[in-house]
Amino acid sequence: MAGELFRYGVIDVGSNTIRAAVYEVSGCGFRVLADQRDFSNLLAHTIEGTLSETGIACLCRVLSEMKAFCDSFGCRRIDCFATASLRGVSNFEEVHLRAASVGVNLQLLSGEEEALCDYAGLMQGKRAEAGAGFDLGGGSCQLFRFESQGLQAYGSFPIGVSAMKRHFSPGCGLGQEDAAALRAFVLSQLSRCPKLHGPPLPFLYAMGGTARAAYRAFQLLGGGLQPDGEESLTLEEMQRFFQLLALPEGKAAVCEVDADRLPTIGSGLVVMMTICEFMDAPGVVIARCGVREGYLWRNIIQQGRQSSLRS
Repeated sequence: MAGELFRYGVIDVGSNTIRAAVYEVSGCGFRVLADQRDFSNLLAHTIEGTLSETGIACLCRVLSEMKAFCDSFGCRRIDCFATASLRGVSNFEEVHLRAASVGVNLQLLSGEEEALCDYAGLMQGKRAEAGAGFDLGGGSCQLFRFESQGLQAYGSFPIGVSAMKRHFSPGCGLGQEDAAALRAFVLSQLSRCPKLHGPPLPFLYAMGGTARAAYRAFQLLGGGLQPDGEESLTLEEMQRFFQLLALPEGKAAVCEVDADRLPTIGSGLVVMMTICEFMDAPGVVIARCGVREGYLWRNIIQQGRQSSLRS
């Protein structure tokens, strides 16, 4: 019925963060009722392509807690998916069985499915006719270009913030030499998908916790809204913020906004700036919706409507 309200839970297992969100869905849309996250850093528990026993135990503990969180809201359905965090592990079958033992059906999204969910999520918050966007996570980044007909090109790249921090700056900070090496690696990865190239862009849509944290922290350091009211960061602002991270006030701003992201935000800024360079965009606009909202739309709301039409 058009006026009915239903609650759904979506659990997103990322390389850095596991997050659960509870949505209230009606005939005219949805809204977030509550969310919960855990910085599990599964990437640190992935050794030679295998999720360790410690990592599996950590994952199952968090999934059990997040299932209980969603159940407390009376969710009609709870879906759980993983992306780059588990896409490449050799023991996913075991991980899936262990997750099932705590009552969670853990699905694995392909790179293409993740990009489609990112695009669908972006379209829930923006009604752009054409453009490009990226979803920067802990283990990977999905970059896509779209037109009015839909998704035109996409790529899934191993350039997530935790992975880049681990490879290029395992210590406390990210120096200029580390940043240059990271930038070169990101460009080498992006160049493998020439279909993403196109006309210059006025900006890129940026999804993911790193982009949101960077924007909010820069606000504390004196950044401001653009004239059109968009939450955005120019390349120059990202470069200035990167330099401020070497100073106490820069670190303090990040800690006030999201202390858990302090170790990786420098790597994240370099990745974001390099993507802008590759896509010929002068900066980013922070998107309010992302992969979880896209998953909700594609796999729950749309499927429910199609089922209703068939019945």
